[in-house]
Amino acid sequence: MSFVEMKDIQDLIEGLLVYSWPEDRTALTVPFKRMRYHDAIRLYGSDKPDTRFDMQVRKIESKTAYCGVPDPPCLSKMPFILPDALEIVV
Repeated sequence: MSFVEMKDIQDLIEGLLVYSWPEDRTALTVPFKRMRYHDAIRLYGSDKPDTRFDMQVRKIESKTAYCGVPDPPCLSKMPFILPDALEIVV
């Protein structure tokens, strides 16, 4: 394969997986979902995100500003996941 590009390799691997996938299992849908590295890190905090669930990293600094603890050390090192429906009452 001369002058191969990333898309060519992705298509080849998808075709091989579809061809070799067991018939008694749920069929694969192609093309597979793709995400840029930058987007995966920004949205999920990992280069191998589990996209089966809506577990995106969200910043909650503004929601913890009035919790009574000045600059909590745990907030500076850990990403927190805050569901949209959750409200913090102060």
